[in-house]
Amino acid sequence: MAEDSQLLQLVTSALTKAGWSFARVDNPDQEVLRMDFDAHHTRVPITIQIFGPIGAVAVVAEDNHNTPPEVREKLAELLMRTNLQLTIGAFEMNWDNLRTYFRITNVFNTAAGMDQALPGMVSAAVAELDRMTPQIAELIKAKDTIDQFDIGRLMRREDYLPDPENTSPSGLELE
Repeated sequence: MAEDSQLLQLVTSALTKAGWSFARVDNPDQEVLRMDFDAHHTRVPITIQIFGPIGAVAVVAEDNHNTPPEVREKLAELLMRTNLQLTIGAFEMNWDNLRTYFRITNVFNTAAGMDQALPGMVSAAVAELDRMTPQIAELIKAKDTIDQFDIGRLMRREDYLPDPENTSPSGLELE
């Protein structure tokens, strides 16, 4: 087994300092960690990919829905429109298996800031995926009338947003 990269060591240290548990994924080709968080609407699995040679860390949140093929185009429209509003990170969709992801990547050229930046990246990924969960569920429920579905109206809905006074998913409290 290859020796852990310095970047992986920094990542695991930052996650440990944040008080989060994680598991190493057995992958001889890449350093990968997995963790889960309970958010407002759903449980969010997180994958952290470490690219030691270039100093990059990618945090990927995955949606748990089994999206039917009938909603593929509307889901792609929803994700593309949402991406226009984002400052950091982006939504992605695997066209073949219809899975939705939120990915945020940062290049760390030094260890400075890792302890604050990485937990922030994880928190953002969880929050963004959780925010999208009810919208994806609405698309799935409307699969029989998906051609008439108004994505703009869906994006303006606020009735399923978490209470702003209590938005921190469990396990994500930052100090």
